[in-house]
Amino acid sequence: MKCDSRCGSGRAANVSANANGLASWRRLALRTALGVGIVGSTLLVGPELSAGTFDDDVLPAGMPLTAPEVYRTRQARERDSQEVLSAFKPVMIQAPNCTVEISDGSKRIALGTVVSADGQILTKASLLAGRPLVALGPDRTVEAKVIGIDLVEDLALLDIEAEGLEPVRWVDDSAPGPGAWVVSADTDRRVRTIGVVSVVPRAIPKERGALGIRMDPEAEGVVISAFSGDDTPAEKAGIKVGDKVTEVNEEPIQSMAELQGLISQFSPGDAVILTVERAETSMAIEVTLDNLALIDPNARQREEQETLGADLSLVRTGFSSALQHDSTLKPTDCGGPLLDIRGNAVGINIARAGRVASYALPADTVRERLVKLQSGELAPDKVFADRIGRLDKALTRLATQLEGEVGTRMSAIEEELQTLNADHDQAVESLDQAEERLQTLEERIKTLTRDRSSLDTRIKQLREKSDDYRAQIEALRLGVRPR
Repeated sequence: MKCDSRCGSGRAANVSANANGLASWRRLALRTALGVGIVGSTLLVGPELSAGTFDDDVLPAGMPLTAPEVYRTRQARERDSQEVLSAFKPVMIQAPNCTVEISDGSKRIALGTVVSADGQILTKASLLAGRPLVALGPDRTVEAKVIGIDLVEDLALLDIEAEGLEPVRWVDDSAPGPGAWVVSADTDRRVRTIGVVSVVPRAIPKERGALGIRMDPEAEGVVISAFSGDDTPAEKAGIKVGDKVTEVNEEPIQSMAELQGLISQFSPGDAVILTVERAETSMAIEVTLDNLALIDPNARQREEQETLGADLSLVRTGFSSALQHDSTLKPTDCGGPLLDIRGNAVGINIARAGRVASYALPADTVRERLVKLQSGELAPDKVFADRIGRLDKALTRLATQLEGEVGTRMSAIEEELQTLNADHDQAVESLDQAEERLQTLEERIKTLTRDRSSLDTRIKQLREKSDDYRAQIEALRLGVRPR
């Protein structure tokens, strides 16, 4: 790919132009623009925002003269208003154009961070579905191949056929501390949102996944009595009320406690294979676990009260290290770089975790995991080897089961068809005989009908003759000569 708008050939000249003449003004503009307390409980001035924080030789020429003025309006006090975001455009100008959009062909599903000029891109693994597409501009979209999956950090390494991309520029020092400004990058050097670091990097405990089922405590074994909400993971996977769960990932269970203990080892987004009995038939069903708050009405109500309805990431826990900031990300904004005010990447946005909490994997963590992702150690076929094995076994068992059921049922059907065919032949033969008998009867009826008509005529004639004889007898008795 030719070096186009994604290449940084002209960036150095723009960065250095007029640097000396505007140095003092930049300090004043940035201190005024960034030193104002914006609406939001955590957007307060910290030590990182002093004039000494900004190096004149890395700040771009042409810092907006209106930056100190835009904060005078009420609209500008809203953190993500265009006026506020425009004040941070210089950060994007000096940063590599390393953010790409990842889609499923119809909509954005995530952002990606370019990590090599020849087409390697990091993104949030749990947001991928099918074969992802990467947009390299308004008129160019390429298909990506997933070459690495890190389930611990929810990272995926994509590979596309491209050259001349601008890779991310990682920060040299440690992660920024609380109070430091951070910028979430969008595509084409746009500012997606801004925020402030809330907490130093720390491990985020894993959240337990949920099936969304209720079990019958009176039944023998683990019998599904109801679902805990609408469209729960179990219901969407094909589980039905009355099913009896006998195994989780081929491990036998006999009680609700055993089922809950096994499921608690997995997180939202993980897939498990349940073996269930239904109408004397055993079957294996794969279920992708969800967040309890998304499927249980009571838990969902509590979370909505805490988050005020913010759209949170499905996978938002279980990270070995995460930098918390208060940027208002959407789940589909994850996978893109999180920048400091110099345009260096301090990490990759990995989750929207709460109303005022988003997580980014720190740069040192990302670089460490990237080495493993590039080595092939975390190739999808290796990462999902156990799951593939379980699915293969489930498929083999299902095929055997289907073969047995089909064979038994087919034999029964063949026997019944033979019986029905024999009955059909008898019915046809009886019908033929009945038609012959019917024809004979119809002919006989016609003959009898003709005979009855002739008989009626004869009876009429005899009656007329009888009347004539009676008339003659009567005349003779009266001494009258009959006519």
